[in-house]
Amino acid sequence: WLAAWQSGDIAIYRSCYDEDFKSKNMTLEKWIAYKTGVRQKSTDIKIGIDDLKITADGDHAEAVFIQTYSSSLLNDKGKKTLKLKKVGNEWKIYQEIM
Repeated sequence: WLAAWQSGDIAIYRSCYDEDFKSKNMTLEKWIAYKTGVRQKSTDIKIGIDDLKITADGDHAEAVFIQTYSSSLLNDKGKKTLKLKKVGNEWKIYQEIM
């Protein structure tokens, strides 16, 4: 997820998300279209993750961390939560909260 976003590999980035993903009232397809636009306009993207805490319960997990994001368009730091569920043998993001 992180490496795919930083490198601009939208296909791999998209594969990290579940088909039922929702964030900011966007479906997965709208989210990927939005993020593709952001990625095309941004250069020199760097993301740092600190204080990572992961909790899991069966087929669901939550990753909470402090994200430091910098690019040619935006510098931001804040708490991020990724909610994941197990799909087959892979963990997929179904909700993202910043």
